[in-house]
Amino acid sequence: MKKITVSLLMAGSFLLGFQLHAQTTFLTNGLIAYYPFQGNANDATGNNHNAAVYYAILTNNQFGLPDTAYYFSGAYIEVTNTIGFPASTNDFTVSLWVNFAQLNPGSPGSQFQILFCGRSYDSFQLDINTSSGTNAPIDLFTGATEDNPNDLTTATVAWTLNNWYNLQIIRSQNNLAIYRNAQLIGQTVATHTNAAAGQNLDFGARLSGPGSDFPLAGALTDIRIYNRALSPQEVAQLYEFESGQTTGIVSLPCITFLGVTGALYTIQYSTNLSETNWSVLVSNVVLQPDSYLYTDTNAFGQPQRFYRVIPQ
Repeated sequence: MKKITVSLLMAGSFLLGFQLHAQTTFLTNGLIAYYPFQGNANDATGNNHNAAVYYAILTNNQFGLPDTAYYFSGAYIEVTNTIGFPASTNDFTVSLWVNFAQLNPGSPGSQFQILFCGRSYDSFQLDINTSSGTNAPIDLFTGATEDNPNDLTTATVAWTLNNWYNLQIIRSQNNLAIYRNAQLIGQTVATHTNAAAGQNLDFGARLSGPGSDFPLAGALTDIRIYNRALSPQEVAQLYEFESGQTTGIVSLPCITFLGVTGALYTIQYSTNLSETNWSVLVSNVVLQPDSYLYTDTNAFGQPQRFYRVIPQ
């Protein structure tokens, strides 16, 4: 937990303090592999799930930083040490960023583009169905086979070429869900058991003998694999964190202050310390016995807020 302690001079003669707690534990809780692709395909968690790169080329990530993503065009990246990766009916989350350079409908071998897959056919696979070009659904297989239907096909959504998107794929017990940029685009009840335990995991193509098929025409970065299901709030937090939309506080600020037991206080906030007009967050706060904890549930997804507490 990240903790920032600040002191503020309040109205009157009271000098009070409060603490802002930024809950960032969701980033690492249950994280078994993380590939930020910062010059290589190593696992940044230290769990030794390092990947090998086959013909993929380093490129810019969603922030435009060089050598922090891999571009695929008939290339792939392979993880051979997949101990602890999603298997059976275990909960999991896979989060990644993808940038499609081409979504061509109907061309042989390219009506699907593989984002990731296990070695067994359709045992554990995420792809985009490009039959309709840039209006395309996402397919998820987690235990299905070539002769059985995929587990989840999302709604058809529009994609802009050369634009970055965050996809989060979640299994919570038998419930599957796919989010794009923190928005739910598909969910269902799982009907298959993931049989990919112990198999290699590939990004950017599915290996077929000496070659590969259904290659991704685009880039990937910031691939995270968790051994648990992220909550909807964590999905949004992770998206905001990796898209750079969050300023200052990653999650909900918790304001703790000390004062006189039984006295009334008002908590105010502003998004600009140079402003003279502060907004009332909550009033008639009574300290019992001598401290108060308040969580600003409206701060999530908003610009950075500054707080002050004044006696009434």
